[in-house]
Amino acid sequence: MLTLRDCLDFCGLTDDQLDAIEHQKHLSAMLAAEWAECHDREGLKRVLEDELADARRRNDRDRVQRCRRALADLRLMH
Repeated sequence: MLTLRDCLDFCGLTDDQLDAIEHQKHLSAMLAAEWAECHDREGLKRVLEDELADARRRNDRDRVQRCRRALADLRLMH
């Protein structure tokens, strides 16, 4: 049986990236990991950029930092 951690490790996303997908798409962690597997780098980049813009509008400094880190990690990974 696969655990949630197994699925998250398989999708290759960082915790910040996965959190941004969960939040932006209103998905559970498992579904966010699946979403990431079905979309390309540009789709993930758009979600992260949208989440960053939302965080800026809400003046949520912690989430802004996490989104910036997620985008930076994406650039390094691909």
